[in-house]
Amino acid sequence: MQIYEKRLISRFLDVKNTIPIGENSIYEILSEVKQGIYKKEVEFLRTKKTKEERDALKGKLIAWTISGEFVETREKKNFCGHTQVISIDIDRKDNEGRDLTDEIAQFQGDPSVLGYYRSASGDGECKKTKTPLGGYALFFAIEVRKGHEAEDHKRHYFTLKEELEALNLKIDPAPKEINAIRFASYDPDAYIKEDRENVVQRTIASLDEKASTLSEFTPRPSPPQRKEEATSEAPDRKFTPPPPPQGPPRKYTTNRIPSVFDYDEDDLIFALTQIRKKKIDLALVVSNATNSSRHEVWIKIALALANLGEGGRGYFHEISSYYSNYGPEKTDEKFDYILRTNRGEVNFGTLR
Repeated sequence: MQIYEKRLISRFLDVKNTIPIGENSIYEILSEVKQGIYKKEVEFLRTKKTKEERDALKGKLIAWTISGEFVETREKKNFCGHTQVISIDIDRKDNEGRDLTDEIAQFQGDPSVLGYYRSASGDGECKKTKTPLGGYALFFAIEVRKGHEAEDHKRHYFTLKEELEALNLKIDPAPKEINAIRFASYDPDAYIKEDRENVVQRTIASLDEKASTLSEFTPRPSPPQRKEEATSEAPDRKFTPPPPPQGPPRKYTTNRIPSVFDYDEDDLIFALTQIRKKKIDLALVVSNATNSSRHEVWIKIALALANLGEGGRGYFHEISSYYSNYGPEKTDEKFDYILRTNRGEVNFGTLR
């Protein structure tokens, strides 16, 4: 099925940043995990002894809303299309602490499975097999009807839940929501379906056949629509930010808040002179003006500056240095990470 080469999944910088920074296909996600794009961060996470430490680091990883494409933020109200993929999370802690490697491998024979990988929060090795412990994320191809995405998504979730429990595998409840997020990981043994032409979706008809056996989920009728809502169909197109203004770079002649998001590097240098002169915490000023978090704006500044490559590092340090808790090492680590993962979707013009 070629649709899975083209369907795009919203990508987020980390769990705290709810505004998409780009899009990937399911196969791009699986490939990044297998190729080790996030190896350094994930291997460091796996050295931590406590769940609290691992969870804190996991929250800083790249994440995706596997089942949905979202505009502006990943709130359900901003959902604009289902990817026809559902991610199922099988945690080791919920499955008697056993090695799941062989049990998960059997899903390679399921024509609806697009792939799977070991979750980021592994914790040690199995004493008998010496294989890494940890849960798995499985990705299934599903059919959903336009206008019934949330209902069909949950029906697929509960059907899969029943099937997996029959195999003595317990799954996490979070993926039953269309805006559930899936974190990046590292798994050189990740499975990616090679025969992509013969992917078989789990259909609505198959759900109807099994409906009588589902005791945990009863579809609810859709709520009545308000009069101003003419259709239940989700919009076909994602949000596209307006293009930056055309013409030569603007030189500022009036009082204004300098912005790292304006036009080109000449403007950036000019803005830095004002930031330096007034000792402005730019991320804080912009966050107050836009009603967003300071951390979110700080990350966007880094993403925009990463388009300059290593040339953006010095600018990022100077802009960050006016924050009361500025730390050079932390700033370097964040910029290193963004340089490796940045896909160029954020720039000075689109973030004004």
